[in-house]
Parts: sequence; C-alpha cells; structure tokens
Amino acid sequence: DPESSAAAAGSGARLVWKQRLLLMAAGIPAAVTGLLYYESMRYVSASLAIILLFQFTWIGVLIQAVAERRRPGGFILVSLAVLFGGTLLAAGIVEEGAGRLPLMGTVLGLLSAVSYSLFILLSGKALPGIRPAYRSVWMLAGGMMFVFILFPPEFLINGKLWSELLLYGMLLGLFGAFIPPVLFAVGVPRIGEGMASILGAFELPVAILASSIVLREPVSLLQWAGVVLVLIGVALPELEKRRSSLR
Repeated sequence: DPESSAAAAGSGARLVWKQRLLLMAAGIPAAVTGLLYYESMRYVSASLAIILLFQFTWIGVLIQAVAERRRPGGFILVSLAVLFGGTLLAAGIVEEGAGRLPLMGTVLGLLSAVSYSLFILLSGKALPGIRPAYRSVWMLAGGMMFVFILFPPEFLINGKLWSELLLYGMLLGLFGAFIPPVLFAVGVPRIGEGMASILGAFELPVAILASSIVLREPVSLLQWAGVVLVLIGVALPELEKRRSSLR
C-alpha cells in the first residue's frame, strides 16, 4: 500500500526501492540544471546566466498549465508580461540588442531554466510525506549517479581531487548541491510551489549583486530595474491567489 509505505517512511522506517527510485529520478533535474548552467557561463557572464536561469518562473507556469490541461488566467498572463519585460531589461537586451547575446549560452541558460522548473515541481510532488532528510539523500544520489554516467569520476583516481578541485568542489557541493535540495525538501511541501518560486526569486538580486561585487561585472541601473520587475512578476500570481482566498 503506497500510503502506508509513505507513512512508515515518514516515521523513520526504511524506504522501499520503488520510492527510492522515484526520489532518485526527481533529483536528476537538479543535476541537469547545474550542468547546463555552468556550461552556459562559458559563453555568457554570470549575471546573464542567472537571469536566463530565472526564466523558470514563467516556464514553470507553462509546464504546470500543460500538465493540468488548464489555460493560465488573465492575471497570470499579466504576470508573465511583467516577467518578460523585466527579463529584457535585466539581460541588457533593451540597451544592447538581442544580437549581442551569444546564441549557445542563451540556449543553455534557458534549458537550465526548464530543468530547474521540473526540479521545483517534482520537489513538491515526489513523496512529500517522507522526511526531508530521506528525500534529499536519495534525490542527491540520483543526481550524482546521472552525472557520473555522463562524466565518469576519473578525478578520484588520477590525483586531481587533491588539487584546487577539492576546495571548490566542497564549496559548490555544500552550497549548490546539498543545502538547496534539503531546504526545498523541507519548505516546498509546506508552502507550495508558488510561494517557493517567490522566495527562490530572491536568489536573482543576490546573485547579480555578488557577480557585480566579487566578479566586478558591470550591471547598469536599467538592468537593476529589470531585476525589480522580475521579482514583481514572480510575486504577482501568489499575491493574487492569497487575496482571492481572503474574499
């Protein structure tokens, strides 16, 4: 019985293999997101890469609409228009034109947004009754196995692990691969995918600010205005949902 199995796992019992495989599959989009995102930064700046990644806000809406076979309402369409306008400003397209964007980096960045949308949706739906620690371990295991299939871990035996790779790998693993899935596993089932998207959107200004300060990448006032518009566009659907529930 799936319900009794989930309840048993939630109380601390071991997961059955069907549940483990499901969680491992749900973790694959997180690994794909990282691969595509880091690859996109070979062609575009870090600030533009994070802007492209944040297209998950409207891509997730479209995926959910297709999955539920339900057309987005007028308020959602207004929100998407605000997001699109903010993206044009934040990406510098208004200032420099779309022709200045590297095609390969743009495509990879948008594909990372698609995989990140799938990760958020699956984080809220894949066995939400199971303890976050169990869910995170198996989701991370699924992503790790997927990456190891694509890129065999030769660094474990060729000595490169003990170079700078170890330090940066530990930092990226901790802040990029471990902490976010754990927090998503805890938070998304409790607050819902909509509010998770709003809170997750604050990664955008933080990342752009970090790229400006740490990497010294130029960010214009017009681009910051676009960032603000993107945040507004992300928040509008959830704010409307909450306003409707109070009626």
